[in-house]
Amino acid sequence: MANDPAYTLIADTIQSGLKNVEKYYEKTSNSDVYFICLVLDPNFKLAYVETCWTDEKVVSRRACFEAVFDRYHKAPPLPCTTEQAGVPPKVPVLQAVQYGQSWMHDAVMAHQATEHCMHDPCHELTLYLSLPLEETDDVVAWWGLHSLQYPTLTHIAHNYLLIQGSAVPSERAFSSGRITSTLCHNALASSTFSALQLMKATYHNGHLS
Repeated sequence: MANDPAYTLIADTIQSGLKNVEKYYEKTSNSDVYFICLVLDPNFKLAYVETCWTDEKVVSRRACFEAVFDRYHKAPPLPCTTEQAGVPPKVPVLQAVQYGQSWMHDAVMAHQATEHCMHDPCHELTLYLSLPLEETDDVVAWWGLHSLQYPTLTHIAHNYLLIQGSAVPSERAFSSGRITSTLCHNALASSTFSALQLMKATYHNGHLS
């Protein structure tokens, strides 16, 4: 567009805008948070970056993610025998077939995950990335449902998905501060002022009615 004769009059402005976009776009490369949060979204995993990024960047960022995974990973404890445990494990009373099936499925998944992790610590990450994408509207809830299958990744997700990707929501929440802090209300305690602003923002976002 900047080289199009139709935009000659604003070509310099377009170039300045492109430089500004490039400046801030590259800032996301200075942190692994954006990449990790994107991969932890089961809607995308590595699909987007493998499509839109260079192979070199994908390999580099994946290596960083694997390093984070290694820091979070803890070898599962060896299973206790009946003699070591002292008493046999308590089996929950099955109230319905569906409940029993769910409990047994969870127990099997947890046991398999433990066995795999004991032999290959990266199996959990490899398994997650190798499985097909899954559509979900609530990523946090998805990780809660898959915490037994991916214990280490769930721990990472709980810490990383809480990180705010932009300062816009928080700035917007306090942008009406001058309306709250009028001459009649300028003696409000800071905690009261913050609570009012957060409540107003929550109401405007539709979380309160």
